[in-house]
Amino acid sequence: MKSEKFKIAEEVFLAHMRLNSSENKPFENFDHDFLRSDEINYKIDVRNRAIENLQLNNWKTWKSDIGQILNAVRVACSGQISANLLEHRFGTSGSCKALYRVETDEEIVELESALFEFFLGGDTSRDVFGPRFDEFADFLRSNKLGCNWAFVAYLSFLADDRRYFPILPSKFDALLEFYEIPIKLSGYVSWQKYLVLLELADELKELLSKYGTTDIIGIQSYMWVVSGLIKDGWVEKEVLHKPIDFDEELNRRKRSAYESERIGLNGEIFVLKSEQDRLRNSGHNDLANKVQLVSND
Repeated sequence: MKSEKFKIAEEVFLAHMRLNSSENKPFENFDHDFLRSDEINYKIDVRNRAIENLQLNNWKTWKSDIGQILNAVRVACSGQISANLLEHRFGTSGSCKALYRVETDEEIVELESALFEFFLGGDTSRDVFGPRFDEFADFLRSNKLGCNWAFVAYLSFLADDRRYFPILPSKFDALLEFYEIPIKLSGYVSWQKYLVLLELADELKELLSKYGTTDIIGIQSYMWVVSGLIKDGWVEKEVLHKPIDFDEELNRRKRSAYESERIGLNGEIFVLKSEQDRLRNSGHNDLANKVQLVSND
């Protein structure tokens, strides 16, 4: 990664954090109020609830009871649990559609065996987990169940939330392009591609260590925010190379808010006087005196 690219993204991230903080607070560590409330806290909640519902400790006994493992994974991947870490479209045709394309007992058993191996087939170090990642992706493809990034990465996150994180390929493709890393996630799911993101996360964690220590969720949240800023057009050369004047931006927002309030109040006063004049012209001075500007209350 080029150092100037990191600095550009970092500056835009810092500006975004400060401008969205409740007290215009600069980003000094990963406990920043806006980052935690907007990104980190809900992902921790997703992880905790998903792992609780997976009940991995029961899977060995569930292997003889068809459907138990599948149902647990369906709950962990549901919209109520996974939030925006998975795409939920048209009922069961979103990211986790593979869980709903099995119908016969034989198909369910095969999928449950693949899930069991993915989660419990060994330790979760990169060297050991990587082949299981590819084997699970190959299983989904060969059985025409639908293999997509969001689903496989989300399950990886649940398999070990200390090492792996969820992604949406469109967002992270923008991130990789910005950092000039010559690979595209969209399309074929493979460990080799996912490893590129993991190594990028390692590098970013080292570069961001000046803001203190953080875990994989904190680094993923940084990447998630930056990728969103890139996609939304905030990270553009002509903007990025200009220094960000936080005080001027705050004053601009204050002026804009003042002007909006001024125009709104003048409109209310105009309506108030018009109603009073209408009543007086109709001979109802007593009623005219009762007309009030209720927004004051």
